[in-house]
Amino acid sequence: MSIELVCNAALDLIGYKRHIGSIWDGTPAARAALDLWGLTRDELLAVQPWDFARQEFLLVSAGLTAPSPWLFEYLYPTNAIRLLGLRPGTIPTDPEPVRFLEIVDARLATPSIAILSTLPSGVVAVATGRVFDPNSWAPEFTALMTTTLAKKFQANFAGKQEVQDDSRGRSQQRA
Repeated sequence: MSIELVCNAALDLIGYKRHIGSIWDGTPAARAALDLWGLTRDELLAVQPWDFARQEFLLVSAGLTAPSPWLFEYLYPTNAIRLLGLRPGTIPTDPEPVRFLEIVDARLATPSIAILSTLPSGVVAVATGRVFDPNSWAPEFTALMTTTLAKKFQANFAGKQEVQDDSRGRSQQRA
């Protein structure tokens, strides 16, 4: 499975006449796919705690004193989509991770989300993480991604009709 196969399946669902060869090929459909792909994937990963996307991240201290009653403040992991919980780093994955609080922390140099906890250094975040390779996705996630992209493509192409190819073989669209 590839990004292009998922996008082409979505284009088929809306009756779009052309497939994309590459998400980078510059055609109207490829440009729409490029714009929509990452955001749609992340939105759908956040919907539920997908088992295939469950990941663990060793947290990094924010270097700040945590507000009371918390003892420690950590940076939100870059590739974490949805935090499920925290656990001490010295024990195996706990199916019921320790609870935590996420806050937007204006005290950091770059505004971001901080994780406040009473767990000391070595804490691990259990999270739904970004899974970039469609080959790693569960079939039901791939199906959801395809149908959601189709809806977004439909909205993107509403009011546009395909016209003949230009000299480079790319389909052109006009309003």
